[in-house]
Amino acid sequence: MFSGLRLTRIADLGTLPVEITAPSSSPEIAPEIRSGGIASATSASDVFSICESLKGLFKEENDISNKVIKKLLLGCAEKPADRPVTAVLAKDMSDLVSKLKVTSGVLPHAKYWDEGTEVNFGQSKYRVIAKLGSGGWGTTFKVVELDKSTDEEYGTYVAKAIHTELEGNSAIRAHKKNQVIYNSHLHVFHSRDC
Repeated sequence: MFSGLRLTRIADLGTLPVEITAPSSSPEIAPEIRSGGIASATSASDVFSICESLKGLFKEENDISNKVIKKLLLGCAEKPADRPVTAVLAKDMSDLVSKLKVTSGVLPHAKYWDEGTEVNFGQSKYRVIAKLGSGGWGTTFKVVELDKSTDEEYGTYVAKAIHTELEGNSAIRAHKKNQVIYNSHLHVFHSRDC
């Protein structure tokens, strides 16, 4: 996108011609692309673009935000060789993000849940292990049940966050033969039943 992906869909061409140049006005375009055109783009150029795009999302408010900003600034190095490779950057960011906790007490909408999201639900707490898919009625997750006080893991389940109460009630009727826990439009089906 920042390297000019609109230029990549040229009919009947297997690659981009060298004479095509990327637009140079956007700050997210890597310096080597600004000076040498789209033919000089590498994976290091992508690292520059994503880091430059993301660094505006963080403010120097706490230790973790400051560390994230420092990592993103490394990805914005002028020379491509000075930028971290994608795998290292992704691992470093995952490590930092895993230390973040939602402190507001407000859980985002289920469509934004991702690995590590913890949901208090009835007498239990669940941590999302993976998002399995979304459909017309809701989003399905693989979750692990946790003890609310010790975070001891009890078992893994398939859970579905239903969009509306009406759809939730229909889902309960459809799955009435399965063991279902229902509250606030969330169903937890024991994995042995799925």
